[in-house]
Amino acid sequence: MKNIVRAALAVSMLCLAPSSAMAAVYAVDTAFLSYAARGTITTNGTVGILGQSDVTGWNLVVSAGDVSRTLTQANSEFNLSGRALEASSSRLTFDFDNPAEAATAISFNDWSTSTFLCLSAPGQFSCGDPEKAIAIGVGDDFWFTEVSGVVTVGTAAVAAVPETSTWGMMLAGFGMLGAGLRGRRRQTAIRFA
Repeated sequence: MKNIVRAALAVSMLCLAPSSAMAAVYAVDTAFLSYAARGTITTNGTVGILGQSDVTGWNLVVSAGDVSRTLTQANSEFNLSGRALEASSSRLTFDFDNPAEAATAISFNDWSTSTFLCLSAPGQFSCGDPEKAIAIGVGDDFWFTEVSGVVTVGTAAVAAVPETSTWGMMLAGFGMLGAGLRGRRRQTAIRFA
């Protein structure tokens, strides 16, 4: 009995050990007029200002009117300059008022089909005119809209599968419950008078 409790306690401690950052998935839903970009952006789990290597994947359906195309890491490229893209545990934001010296912009694009989603703050690179803009385009149809301030690009998607540590804690708890119930088993004798 004591060995079972010790083993369950050891498993519990392993499950509580800090783990490395896990990927974070953010749901994107940007739309204006008949232009939209919807899908997901995946990061390596970094919280704070993101760099080019922190964005590990994307799956964005970009549409203009009735025409839409999907951008993924297999068919498009991602570019990030500056320090305006920031991640928290609940959202992914872009600061359009980032200082000009940061030359900030992010873009997901497939230039072979002229499909893109672009966000830019003033600096060396711009999505178009005005400098602070969100631009969405498919083929010859594109639109820019002026934006300022900090804008939410995506919200954290809820994980459907529990983490490994959650499963470990649950199993350890069931093991301890089972060990406790087993130790309480008593023999009952039926007597007739």
